[in-house]
Amino acid sequence: MSDHPINRWSGTLPLMLSLLALVMVMHGYADFRRNGPPVDEGGAEHVFFIAMIAQIPLIAWFAFSMRRELRRAMPVFATQLSLWSLVLASGFWCPGFH
Repeated sequence: MSDHPINRWSGTLPLMLSLLALVMVMHGYADFRRNGPPVDEGGAEHVFFIAMIAQIPLIAWFAFSMRRELRRAMPVFATQLSLWSLVLASGFWCPGFH
């Protein structure tokens, strides 16, 4: 296994959690389009919030563990932060997902 930052669990797991949260936002939006405004919170919202909160310590651990190889880790770190911000913004923007 290569020692590239993306091959570490702390480099890959936040990206996967962001994609899972994005799928949950799309699922909530599809339910909104199909059924109208939600009556109560569903499972998609709970999975979204758990995935978003779980990423914070993982990204912090990645930044801490790669502090000596910052130049190699910067693309992965920037991808993690930008995808996290994009998913969080889409969660707040989506009309059927509160």
